[in-house]
Amino acid sequence: MENIYIGCDVAKSKIDYCVLSDDKNKNNSFYGQFKNSLDGFEKFLKTIAVNYPFKNPIVGFESTGAYTFQFQKYLSDNAILHKMFNAKKVSKYLKSMDIQGKTDKS
Repeated sequence: MENIYIGCDVAKSKIDYCVLSDDKNKNNSFYGQFKNSLDGFEKFLKTIAVNYPFKNPIVGFESTGAYTFQFQKYLSDNAILHKMFNAKKVSKYLKSMDIQGKTDKS
């Protein structure tokens, strides 16, 4: 089974995401948004399953305190491989790559 990589930006009421895939038969990236709620998480996984059947999703996101807890638990409960990143480490990594600032558009 091939992997797809999903980066999530977790906020209080919504989660933005981007899917990156190496699948030559599909668009290499897919953007979306869902509510930061159980209903939103379920719609997110259904969207991924429909658009990327037979793919193994790997989800990454920065820790945003209380806003990430429900999402992380949902991913764990559904056996979705995920990684929560420390925001300070992400920022330091970007600086080491000479990327001036971290914004939602970079």
